Amino acid sequence: MQTPMLTYQGISWWDATLSYKNEAVELQRQLKHLQSQFDMLSGQASTLIQGRRARVAATNAVNGNGQLKMIDDSLSARVS
Repeated sequence: MQTPMLTYQGISWWDATLSYKNEAVELQRQLKHLQSQFDMLSGQASTLIQGRRARVAATNAVNGNGQLKMIDDSLSARVS
């Protein structure tokens, strides 16, 4: 005598479990990809911030917040 197959709305318990496991694996893959992208973008943002700080420091040293700062701000606005 065979054991009855557990089903829910026509889907076997085994198929549903396998489907959920496959979905979990795919979501983990997507999460790893998004974490990698986040790390890359965080690094780029940090580099941009450091560059901006260096430009501001150099501008302050050369011109004491004068005309070079206005030019730097203008150029930064174009890049953004």
